[in-house]
Amino acid sequence: MPRRAVLGAALLGVGAIELTGCGIHLEEDAPHIPLVPTRTPVPGEADLLALMTQSSALAVALPATGARGAEFAAQHVEQAAVLDSALRRGGVPESLLTAPAAADSRSVGDREVAQVALIRSLLTTADPALLPTLASLGANRAVVCRVLKATIPHADTPSPSGPPATVPYLLASRAAAYGMEVVAARAAGDFRTRAIDALDEIRALALEQEVIAGKDAPPAITAYSLPLSADDEASARRLVEYLLGGLVTAYAQAIGTAAAGTKLQRADVLLGAGWLEEAALLADAWKVPLTAFPGLAQPTG
Repeated sequence: MPRRAVLGAALLGVGAIELTGCGIHLEEDAPHIPLVPTRTPVPGEADLLALMTQSSALAVALPATGARGAEFAAQHVEQAAVLDSALRRGGVPESLLTAPAAADSRSVGDREVAQVALIRSLLTTADPALLPTLASLGANRAVVCRVLKATIPHADTPSPSGPPATVPYLLASRAAAYGMEVVAARAAGDFRTRAIDALDEIRALALEQEVIAGKDAPPAITAYSLPLSADDEASARRLVEYLLGGLVTAYAQAIGTAAAGTKLQRADVLLGAGWLEEAALLADAWKVPLTAFPGLAQPTG
């Protein structure tokens, strides 16, 4: 099954409402008819529609922004298609799905910043099955904003439901930090300086996660198996890409686990989404290929 279709199928479990026996389709603006159920909007529907339509509009504008504009535009098209698929499965009427995006005279960068704010808001309202995809989409847009030199307002750090919620992130951060320590120890010159800077960022994430985990933090592992030796700059660069790509994937998986829990704690998802943004930014700085949904190789939820 195509990745787009699979992602869309996983996003929402609400089926489209159709009265096939009498040929009646529920429309958003249809008058109430006795015995015909009124359509219940998808959670966060208005914001999801705005995110989808503006993603499509930005895909048209992005190619003119610079060297990576075409890359970002293609990712926006994919993101809009996945959102469209999810909304259709939720029974959103065609008239709403095909409505044009509202006119927006702001710069492309400012519009992207607004999209990040919209995504963060949706993490508090959208269907739980959609949360991993939204968090991943937000990480992609954080990278886009940085490339466009558009500043994203700092988000307050939410309080997790409990210390254990941070443990999966901590384990991933420790593994990445160990690998970066090896790279930094064997590198030289400017490459070593960059590796140390990246190591400091990962250590800061791990420290934050360890403080939150408290006594639930597992003992640190002294050594990890690495797939490359980092004996020269080429192999060291490949190792860095492996480590940072793995960090993004691990964070995205942890968000998926939190969203799929029997007692969803949205604060845990919001916290993980912030860390995923940081990991995606670091990975992109090391030229790890950016995707429309960083860290998501298969549907979640």
